[in-house]
Formats: sequence, structure tokens, C-alpha cells
Amino acid sequence: MSNQIVTTGISFFGAGTLKNFNEEIKNSGFQRIFIIANPEFQSALKKISSMLAKNRIVYSIFDRVSQAASLSDTRAALNAAKTLRADAVISVGSKSVSDISKAVSLLLSNPEISDPRKLEGKAKSKNKAIPLYMFFTSIGNAWDSSHVFILEDESQRKKIECADVNAIPKAVFFDTELASIADKNDFSISAASLLISSIESLICKSSWELTDFFALKAIKLISENALLASKGNSKAIENMLYAQYYTGIAFTNGGAAFATAASLSIEAALGISFSKAIVPIFKETMEFNAASTGQKYKDIAVNMGAKVSSSAYPESFRKTAITSVEKFFKELSVAKKIEEVKISKEDVSFIQENILKNKYTELNPKTVTKKKIADVLKLIS
Repeated sequence: MSNQIVTTGISFFGAGTLKNFNEEIKNSGFQRIFIIANPEFQSALKKISSMLAKNRIVYSIFDRVSQAASLSDTRAALNAAKTLRADAVISVGSKSVSDISKAVSLLLSNPEISDPRKLEGKAKSKNKAIPLYMFFTSIGNAWDSSHVFILEDESQRKKIECADVNAIPKAVFFDTELASIADKNDFSISAASLLISSIESLICKSSWELTDFFALKAIKLISENALLASKGNSKAIENMLYAQYYTGIAFTNGGAAFATAASLSIEAALGISFSKAIVPIFKETMEFNAASTGQKYKDIAVNMGAKVSSSAYPESFRKTAITSVEKFFKELSVAKKIEEVKISKEDVSFIQENILKNKYTELNPKTVTKKKIADVLKLIS
């Protein structure tokens, strides 16, 4: 079986990437740029819009983006971009901002696809997306900088995943001068979620040598830097941005597993964010998968800084890996339980079916049953 690695067009890391962006746009011929932004990051937004103004580029800002990248938000952004007659898109932020930006840039260059709902699955487009420049101002989801984007069909209460190489961003910018921590608790939860995505990419059935390499790099960086980054350490924040990039390569070119499938389904059905849903269920899913992961829990434990004997038995190093993750969550003061969430019997049945249909459930190292899903859902209710 052949494997592939899909990455972004150009990636810029470290401080001062706005200079690189200026070089990208000053002779580009762009006349109208559509900006999709998270309103929390006004400082970054002002710097970017000021640079556009200096280059005499007309721009419009769309910041009405909800927690989930809903189809209705995507349609509203697309209509606004069409009204502007945008010839490029800029994304400022992460998570839903990134998802919607990729969908909009792709739909603008493929007008025959009339509705974002039709993007579900693989490669529905004929043309490359119009140029998309992505600025990451905080830690986001594993797939943010990739060709994958996940939208929410709110009418069906389900997620639709789109994977299209035509949606690859022209350039992504991980700039520590633009990055900030608007909410320490939110950052900690996002960091924990990113670690989980790295682990799931490592253990899933479709992982392979190169995706394992990037997943383990991410696990090590996240373990070493998340706590310092949550306290505002600039170097640690920079390392977390690198970790997000590594996780993205592992996730979108390898895959994920049960916890990801469950969290996406929970978010769509109940409105709990993916990051907040995945943390309290992960220990259970990690214990569930342990015996089906070969030596990979040993790699997890070692890259999280645990001392593991070369002669350690699987039962021992698997327990060490799970303990290391628990310790990491505790250090970040990540809540173990989502409070005030009530799941009705109808919701449980609905979520169960969506989890079973999710491709990441199929990629889980151990077969997932309805009973196991029910047991996991009890952890957040």
C-alpha cells in the first residue's frame, strides 16, 4: 500500500513573519482580500489589516464565526466574500475560523459547487482554491493548517469532513509576535486536545512511519512546553505552534481514532466544543485501546519524559503512558468532567450511531462497540 504526505504550500515560523507576508502580497496583484477572523485577536488583526492598507488592497473583515464551523456561518462568509469579489482570503485565528476559511477559498474558485454541504468527503473540486493565507494566533485543532476541514451540519447535528488537496493554503504563518493567550483555561484545554490528537494519530490503524515520526515529535514538544506556554513564555508558545504543525501532518496524513470520532459527534449533537469533549473521555479510551497498540504506548511514555526500562513489559509501559497523560492534564489544571451536561436517551442513541459511522472509529486499533460508546458517554453526563 502506498502512502502520501500532504502539507501546506509555504510555512513560516517564528517572530517577524509579517515581513514574509508583505513580500507575498506586495507584488501579487491582489485587489480585494476577504478576512475571516476570531474577534478575540484584535492586535493581530490590526497589524494585518494595516499592512493590506499600506499595499492599497481593499479588504473586508468577517468575524461572525461561532464555536462550530457551521454550514450557516460558512454560507454567510461565502456570500460576503462574493459581494466583495475577493481574489484572496486571509484567516486570523484557529479552529472554526480555519475550517470556514478553507471552505470559502475553495468554493470561490469552484462556483459549480453551490453549497458547502457538497464538499463532504474527498476531492469534490476541479480548481485550486483562491490564495489562502492563514495566521495562527493560538493553539487550534490538529487539522487547522492542512487540506482537511470539518464543518457542522447543524440541521442534521453531525459533522462533515472534507479532504481536498485543492484546499491546501498558499501559506501559513506561525508567528509568536502575533500569538497570544486570550484565555489561559481555554489554552490549556486546547493543548490537552492537541496532545490527544497526536496520540490518536500515532495509535490509529492507518498511521505509518512518517506520520508516527511527526506524532512523536508533537507529543514531546507539547509535554515539554504546554505548561510554560500557558504562563505566557514566548519560546514555549513558539514550540507549541511547531507542535500544532507536526500534529497536523500526522493527523491529516495518518488518521485518528475513537476519542476523536466521539468528540466530533458530541460537539455536533450537544454543542460542547471538540477540545472540551475529548479531554474527559480520553483516559477511558486509552485504557480501552492499550492492549491493541503494540509498543506505541512505550514511545508515548518516553516522549512524555517518563523513565521506561528497555525490558519493561507491555502492561507496565502502557500503564506508565496513561499515568503520564493523566499527570499532564493535572499540571494544566484541565477539568476532568464537563459539568451541567445532560444527555437524554435519544441523544445517546443518536450520538452512538454517528460515532459508529465516523471513519475514525473504523481506524481505532480495537473494535468499538455500542456498549463501549455508552460507557464513554456516561463520563460527560
